[in-house]
Amino acid sequence: MSDPNTVTIRLPDASVREVPRGSTVREILQAWRPEESATYLAAILDGVPVDLDRRVETGAPLSPLTFEDRAGRDILQHSAAHLVAKALTEIIPEAKPTHGPPTDEGFFYDFDVRPLTPENLEEMRRVINRTVRAGDRFQRREISKAEAEELFAANPHKLRYIREAPEGEMVSVYSTGDFVDLCRGPHVPDVH
Repeated sequence: MSDPNTVTIRLPDASVREVPRGSTVREILQAWRPEESATYLAAILDGVPVDLDRRVETGAPLSPLTFEDRAGRDILQHSAAHLVAKALTEIIPEAKPTHGPPTDEGFFYDFDVRPLTPENLEEMRRVINRTVRAGDRFQRREISKAEAEELFAANPHKLRYIREAPEGEMVSVYSTGDFVDLCRGPHVPDVH
């Protein structure tokens, strides 16, 4: 009979581990391969990309994602797009972020904003460098659609995405310092 306080995790080397229910993906992967854990950007849990801080509540296959994996690079690039959005909305508060996916060439983030000046770009670079030095973490939170609509009331683009979510479903937001964005994720743990 299995212990209800543990879950069974299958790792890429075909090993199986019993871990405490509620362990984070990071804790499990660090225990599995501590010498490689600094290279982990995110993970695949039961076929779904997840943050390293995701808590594991049911048994599933688990494998790390690094920069060597296309999915790992995409997650890193998407996290970089959030840094751009954080910087732009800090220097131009009326800018309205739309979305910022990874691409084959890197990433982009669309904004509803007036044309940028060279000075704006230089200031964005300074904000990004300051954010990286501060080591801000990407923190996921799930909120109700009503809470998300209130949070993003001034951004019609985000409101459209929120309203497209199925009724009764929670939506996720990520914060990096004081910047909050509507996002499914996952993201790298921090901006270092």
